[in-house]
Amino acid sequence: MARVMVMAPHAAAIGLTFESAGDGRGEMSVAWREDLVADPDTQVIASGVVTTLLDHACGLAVNAAIDQPFPIATLDLRVDYMRAAAPGRDLLAQARCFRLTPTIA
Repeated sequence: MARVMVMAPHAAAIGLTFESAGDGRGEMSVAWREDLVADPDTQVIASGVVTTLLDHACGLAVNAAIDQPFPIATLDLRVDYMRAAAPGRDLLAQARCFRLTPTIA
């Protein structure tokens, strides 16, 4: 499952890393890199990288909740930021799949 979650070219390009998965939960991380910074003055990772990390962690959690993992598509993802990521720090995303239906998780 780890290999599948970082196979997407975009995930590989930004350096998403599989951390753990199981029982409807998924954890992924991305290391801080200067080329992922949105604003050189703040040194904070770009919001698009954060969103990609969250999207992949959620997909990992869904695949960890089903019997037979398969490619899934995100139909709607909304991210409300309480604050920006910490400057110069790696990010860790933890996701949990609370409910599965035949077509939506």
